[in-house]
Amino acid sequence: MNPTTPMAEPSVTSPVTPPVATPVLNSPVTVDRRTVVVTERIEIERPADEVWAAIADYSFDLVWRDGIIQMTPFPAGTPQDGTRIHEVLRSSGMTFNTDSVVSDVAPGVSYRFAGGGTIGQVRGMRSVEPTGDGSAAFTYQVELRPTRHYRPLRSLLGRTLGSTLHRDLQRLKQLMEA
Repeated sequence: MNPTTPMAEPSVTSPVTPPVATPVLNSPVTVDRRTVVVTERIEIERPADEVWAAIADYSFDLVWRDGIIQMTPFPAGTPQDGTRIHEVLRSSGMTFNTDSVVSDVAPGVSYRFAGGGTIGQVRGMRSVEPTGDGSAAFTYQVELRPTRHYRPLRSLLGRTLGSTLHRDLQRLKQLMEA
């Protein structure tokens, strides 16, 4: 899978041709008429199994992801197909809730999630791959389809989500390499 390619729309009857997306401010963010896609990748000087253990521990999201005040999996534990996640983000004096379901789990390697919340529909993926002796790359992709109310703000949402995700991955790297 190419981590910079937006995930295709699920379709039972026919494939969907994605609209042309435009990059925002030379970042890993693309915005089209309805969707914001952010993909961040960072190399961490830790073995892949340790990086996976960190990103598969939902309670650790409270440490490395800015503004996350709740990250509750049901059932508790690491990502499994069907795990439901309740996430609460506090930002700019507002609270945003997202409920998603985990799918396509490849233990130690990757998983996908999809759901919805305050701002709109969300889906994405987290993946870890070894990059060398004792290091691994972590890729985190989020695709947001804002509700009609938030749609006019999608460029702003893209820039905000992109910069936040970038800082979050930098924080994860710093914590893991300390």
